[in-house]
Amino acid sequence: MDGHGGKLIPDSIMKDLFTDDDEAMFISKCKKISTWGIGSDRVIIMSENYLMLLTQRDIDKREDIRSVNYCIKSNSSNEVLIHFINNTDWRLVFEKRDELLDLLTARFPSFEKKRTLRQYAVPEASLRAYKATKT
Repeated sequence: MDGHGGKLIPDSIMKDLFTDDDEAMFISKCKKISTWGIGSDRVIIMSENYLMLLTQRDIDKREDIRSVNYCIKSNSSNEVLIHFINNTDWRLVFEKRDELLDLLTARFPSFEKKRTLRQYAVPEASLRAYKATKT
């Protein structure tokens, strides 16, 4: 049990996160992997307009779906790297990774008519080597 009546996010926080024109499409527990390989528990939410990572207390990161540049997934683990056009990325591990990528792929064209969401699959279990470098 997660302390919220079986919900990952309490209703009070869900009300604060979403407006009338935006609602959650996907919610799952995940681990955010740092540059040093340390995993931190998070909740990933994909709404109609945003991708969000939440800690137990607040929103850790929030990115517009339009800002997703590409995704890389491992074929030998549940790891995924989501890269954004501002040269940041989220390296995550969670079981429902493919479900999120399918939803993101389906939702992306409603925002970007001239750009395709690129997705890559690699054989490595760890995606550390694919982490964006700061320029």
